[in-house]
Amino acid sequence: MFMRKILPYIAILIIGISLTQYQLLHHGKIFSVLSETLVNTKVYTELKTLNEKLLTLSATFLKLNQRPLPEKTLDTSDEMPVDTSKPVDRSVLNSENILYYTNLERTKRGLKPLKFSAKLTRSATAKNNDMFANQYFAHESPVDSKKGFAYFIDNESYDFVRVSENLAMGDFDTAKSVVDAWMNSPSHRVNILYPDYQNIGVNVRTGNLKGSQVVMIVQHFGIPKNACPSVSESMLKTLQSVEQDALTSKKSAQDLEQKINQDSNANSDELDNLIGMYNNTIRKYNNLVIEFQKISQEYNEQVKEYDDCIKKLN
Repeated sequence: MFMRKILPYIAILIIGISLTQYQLLHHGKIFSVLSETLVNTKVYTELKTLNEKLLTLSATFLKLNQRPLPEKTLDTSDEMPVDTSKPVDRSVLNSENILYYTNLERTKRGLKPLKFSAKLTRSATAKNNDMFANQYFAHESPVDSKKGFAYFIDNESYDFVRVSENLAMGDFDTAKSVVDAWMNSPSHRVNILYPDYQNIGVNVRTGNLKGSQVVMIVQHFGIPKNACPSVSESMLKTLQSVEQDALTSKKSAQDLEQKINQDSNANSDELDNLIGMYNNTIRKYNNLVIEFQKISQEYNEQVKEYDDCIKKLN
């Protein structure tokens, strides 16, 4: 089962900017020029969370004759190093060996090995604990429908582009037998061999499930959000600030224009003074328009690069 999303923000693409620079007024040629509208069209693009339930828990995993339940610039600070300095017994069923055999399947097909993520390891552990505590084996808790597998990943603040979960349950005695079982199931094989996954968390736990002693294994795969180029939130705030300043300048110019057109008793000096103020306001507005267009173009390029990356990884 997999899920994809953009977090923690919604990418905002600013398009359709039609800001016209206004003309300056001259004494004796007073005409309305404030007919254009400041347009700031925001297209919100959000890859919505997919909660696709895979109904393919392999019977290989279920050796208790139970019916399968429905499935539901990189920052490396989260990565957990694996100690390779000591001899390892690969027959032992533990998380390190699950990773070893998972990466063996990837590397022999030319894919990059996965690295342990501290956050995904905690989420896999929490998920396994929850299954034993509430006596179920599924991607979604039968006790709380909100507790899909991504619930546990979100709880660990793992910001992701895409995540998946593989589950196994039975009387497995080696890590290789678990990974072999997953590889024999198309949906689980896809998760293991998904080329863009970078991180993994694994938990192996033995316990009592509905009166039987079993081992349950959880794999959480992830592509971190920082796998894609970031979109500048400070640039967005600047755009919003420039837009507000432009709107304020436009309102001031409108008020001055109205005063110029209505004040028929104003003498020449007073009229010149009002027109001067109007022209200064329009110059300020025009400069803001130029600044807005320049920043929005750069911001659009960042959003497009980010969106293209998301589409490629999904």
